[in-house]
Amino acid sequence: MKNTLFFIILIFFFSCTLNDIEEITGNKNFLPKAGNDTVIKIIEPPFYLSRDSSKYIVFPVAYNNSADRKTYYSSSSDYSYYSSIYSNFVFYNQQTNQYKSISEEDLYLTGIYTNYSLSCNLVFYLIVSEDSNKDGKKDSEDFLQLAFTDSEGNNFKVITSKQEHLLSWNYYPQDNYLIIRTLSDTNNDNMVNFTNDKLNIYKINLSDLKTDNLFDENFVNKLIK
Repeated sequence: MKNTLFFIILIFFFSCTLNDIEEITGNKNFLPKAGNDTVIKIIEPPFYLSRDSSKYIVFPVAYNNSADRKTYYSSSSDYSYYSSIYSNFVFYNQQTNQYKSISEEDLYLTGIYTNYSLSCNLVFYLIVSEDSNKDGKKDSEDFLQLAFTDSEGNNFKVITSKQEHLLSWNYYPQDNYLIIRTLSDTNNDNMVNFTNDKLNIYKINLSDLKTDNLFDENFVNKLIK
């Protein structure tokens, strides 16, 4: 699956559209997979959680057993985005010297979005949680999901289904909800296919994770078919 990343920045919210990111994960074949391949992890240099934050810095924990692994970084006045292949992130409190990881287990994370200037207390992550195409490894060929924590790295939650591939997400911090587009694998071929798979558009309230279809299915079908 080829992946391309688009960034859209609007007043009062930021969003990210994912339409098949290409090199965003570097060598997609080296990560946890079947067999006896050695997986090496390293703690990378930290970055600030936000421009005005003197409290937290974040240490990425990256998989690093490939010579051509790449780390991508993008920033604007509203957000920062880091992309590589991560197993975890460590939140370090500079004021108390306390620290914690977002998960007790190794994950397969391909990106982290931190709020650089907006009044937002959430951090978003891109994650592959399952070998959806059943080829014996997790990589960029598998379904992508969206997850988040609070700004201290607590309460890591995956908020989209592992049976659906994340296409895009928009966060509206003033009202604390997301607009998410996904594709459902309706033909059960374990692949993303815009022709055969169903487009979903959800509104997710992040205070209680209540998820609703934004539009009636018949309405959507009339627009795109």
